[in-house]
Amino acid sequence: MRSDLLEVIKETLLNLADDLRSVRDEKIIQGILKSQLSLKDINLDERVILRSEEFPEMEIDLLGDDFAIELKVNPRFYDGVGQVLAIRELYGIETILVQIWRELKAPVRRALERIALRANFHVVLLDLRSRSVVVI
Repeated sequence: MRSDLLEVIKETLLNLADDLRSVRDEKIIQGILKSQLSLKDINLDERVILRSEEFPEMEIDLLGDDFAIELKVNPRFYDGVGQVLAIRELYGIETILVQIWRELKAPVRRALERIALRANFHVVLLDLRSRSVVVI
């Protein structure tokens, strides 16, 4: 995964933190993130269905040329993890898990860090309360 892409996502989420505090709808946030990333020449399609003769269909929130983003708002810590792994293993698309939290607790961060490092995928966590972003 390109570190510059992760940095752009991080900066974009930081810039949006205040605006996202009042938004609860995942689809609206997907649209906002897509729009803001397009201003940085990162073009994404929303809610794409991946199809294959060999595997079941899967939906991905945002799909770029060589990566995807799975977005979760106020999730359980494990929400999106299985989808990220399935998309990578079945469709060969590196996927970034983005989770937006009203308040990110340390145990959640540690759990996601352990899972992501062991399973070799990236997670971007936005904590709206502290207006901070963690990239794993």
